[in-house]
Amino acid sequence: MGFIEKGIKVMLNELFKYLKKPELYAESSKEFWNDEHISKKLLEAHLDPNFEGASRSIVAQK
Repeated sequence: MGFIEKGIKVMLNELFKYLKKPELYAESSKEFWNDEHISKKLLEAHLDPNFEGASRSIVAQK
C-alpha cells in the first residue's frame, strides 16, 4: 500500500468515528447550547409570544 492509500485509509477511519451513532444518553463533547446559531434561534423561539414550542404562553401560565 502506497503513501496516498495509507493517508486515505487513516482519513476514512477518522471520518467513520464521527459517523458512528452514539449510545442513548451518551455525553457529547460538543457544546450544543453555546453554538451561535442554536442559541440565537432558541432565544427567538422562547421570546416569540405566538409560538408555544419553546415556552408556554402567558395564558397557559396563569
